[in-house]
Amino acid sequence: MSSDENDFSDQTPDDCWKWMIFYVNRDDPRVVVPKRFGFGYTLNFARKSSYLIVAAILALVVFPIAKSFIG
Repeated sequence: MSSDENDFSDQTPDDCWKWMIFYVNRDDPRVVVPKRFGFGYTLNFARKSSYLIVAAILALVVFPIAKSFIG
C-alpha cells in the first residue's frame, strides 16, 4: 500500500476555491469533486452541467411548494 492511497489531503488547487466553498476550475474535467473541508462532495462550477444539477434540485424543491400554494 503506497502512501498516496492513504493521503486524504485536498488535491485541488487553492486558487480554484472561491470564498472557500465554491470550486471553479476549467481545467478539471470532473463535475463533482471532494469538498475541501469535512466530508462529502461539491460541484465544479466551471462546468455547465453543474448549473443543470442545481436547477434540477431547486425544481424538485420549489415546484411542490408552489403547487401547494396554488392548490
